[in-house]
Amino acid sequence: MLWTEDAPTHCPYGHELGPDRVLVGWDAGRSGSLDHGHRVHICRQCGTIMSWTPISRLE
Repeated sequence: MLWTEDAPTHCPYGHELGPDRVLVGWDAGRSGSLDHGHRVHICRQCGTIMSWTPISRLE
């Protein structure tokens, strides 16, 4: 079994995201909860910050 999570493949400006090209973090939001929040992807080429609600699945 493998736990996977969808993630963006490109930033809005077309830069490819992947190893060494994106920083990934977690924004817990106003509640400060680890259960509810958004994954944050930052393009290392242009600095665009993308808020992403992860959809996780077990494969």
